[in-house]
Amino acid sequence: MTYALVLAGAGGCAPAAPTLSDPREILDRAVANLHDAKTVHVDATIEGTLVLGAIVPGLPGLPAGGGSGASGGALSMTGTHVDGDLDLAGGRADLHLQVPALLGLTAELREAAGVTYVTSSLSGKGWRRLDESSLPGLGAWRPMALVDGLRAWIEDPGVVPTRLDDASCPAGSCYGVRLVIEGSTLGPSAPLATLGVDLRVARLTLDLRIDRGSLRLSQLAVAADLGTAGTLTSTVDLTAWDAGVTIVPPPSDEITTGPLLP
Repeated sequence: MTYALVLAGAGGCAPAAPTLSDPREILDRAVANLHDAKTVHVDATIEGTLVLGAIVPGLPGLPAGGGSGASGGALSMTGTHVDGDLDLAGGRADLHLQVPALLGLTAELREAAGVTYVTSSLSGKGWRRLDESSLPGLGAWRPMALVDGLRAWIEDPGVVPTRLDDASCPAGSCYGVRLVIEGSTLGPSAPLATLGVDLRVARLTLDLRIDRGSLRLSQLAVAADLGTAGTLTSTVDLTAWDAGVTIVPPPSDEITTGPLLP
């Protein structure tokens, strides 16, 4: 009987996943899983300072020529929080934003069918399309474009990943991989074109935490050196992969046109 119990116990234990050491292999497997993923929940904190005058030249209320520091509209991002869901398969997003330093701003961004809508505590009732007509100088902005940018950075063969020590993460235990991306590799003059604004990156450092079991992204630690536009750091937790998500455009009778701010 003892022999039978040993066999039964051995048969019921799945073999442990092999430990990976090559950062490129870890990254490639995480990218493959990202391409196959349907949905994910995002929870991010953001710290740092943005100099608005360096990002949107000519923004109302700022001195001509932008400048730096308070004269250039320095905005503290301390306490900024973003959470919501991404429908990766459907190209949709629903994100909630809090920026305490910006008059206690709360907002919701919803992307559907390639169009982004916003409603906020500073813009009055209803929804507005987030485009050139709602905030001149901003241009079109899509949360899903940032996902496309992340995929492109991870897959870029010119970016050499560095293996970090394993660490705890929302998924439990994660591999650590670092990518350092120089602004000069992000395109002419290194603009973040996906944001539709004149936001230029000098250097971007991404520390990726990848679940050892599922090989899915679990956490991102991002440090962005924006040159004269400031610096930002963010910790992004990625959970609830492939959970059911329903994201629809706002009701048509609640969407208005015109400037975002009254």
